[in-house]
Parts: sequence; structure tokens; C-alpha cells
Amino acid sequence: FPETCVDVVNPLPGRWPFVCTQTAGWVVGDYGKIARTEDTGISWRLQDNFDFSRGGFSSSSIFETTIHSIFGLDSNTAWAAGNDGLIASTADAGATWNIQNSRTSSNLHSIWFKNETLGYAVGAGGTIVKTENGGAQWTTQDSNVTSTFWSVKVYSYAVNDTIESL
Repeated sequence: FPETCVDVVNPLPGRWPFVCTQTAGWVVGDYGKIARTEDTGISWRLQDNFDFSRGGFSSSSIFETTIHSIFGLDSNTAWAAGNDGLIASTADAGATWNIQNSRTSSNLHSIWFKNETLGYAVGAGGTIVKTENGGAQWTTQDSNVTSTFWSVKVYSYAVNDTIESL
């Protein structure tokens, strides 16, 4: 969590909210739903103009791809991860979302960034993917396990970074 993030009540059942400033943030849910708040969760607006399952814009607010996790670096920049290896990013507060090639088709359950370049996503079958350039390229990492990873956090230490996955 960046220091300014706070937890709020998620209007999309089944997912944890992620608020990235004292006022702005996102939550995600089933069927590809993403909602944004700009008032610390008092009100939410569905970002319903993007259909991840079809790779383009859609007028529908019901999407086929479940999104399991979202990580916001600041009030404009975020990455979302979901089924079928979905990773998408925004740099304009969610006005547009860009699909990134995660190099996996496994369901991704959690995504976390240390900074604007270094990030990890984890999921089914011990899947770990890593980026060192903000998601322009993702590489698979060998976890040596086949169980599902449900959560990932990146901690910084003096010598190197440690990944914690649950």
C-alpha cells in the first residue's frame, strides 16, 4: 500500500477495494466491472465503456471477464488483473484501459507494484509474472509450486525485494 491508501466499503460484492489517495480509487468485480470513486467511497461510478473480453470499447456495462485485483499507484495510474491472464493498465484515472500481454492464460488473482516500473501478478497453478517496465513486457517466473497464489505484496529491503504470496 502506498502510504496514502485507505480501505472503504466495496460496492461490488466479493472484492476488496483499493483507494489510492485520500479521495480517489477503484474497486473491481465479476463480469469485468471496475468502479471509481473520487470522494473516498461515498459514491462510485462504473467505468463501463471498456469490454476486456473483446479487447475494445463496448456500450455494455456487463463484461465476461472477471477481474480479481486492482493496484493503484496514484489517483491516475492503476493495473487490474483477472481471469485468462488479463492484465490491463490505465494512466488517466480509468478513462482508458490498455490490455498488456501477461504471457499467461492462467487466472490471475492479485497484482502489486513496488513503483511505476516493478510489478508482480500471481494466480492459478503457482503462476507468477513480473514486469520491470510498467507492464510493457511481462515475464513468467518459476514458482516451483502448482497450488494457487491468492495474494502478492512486494516489500523492499536493503539488499533486494521480497515477494510475499498467500
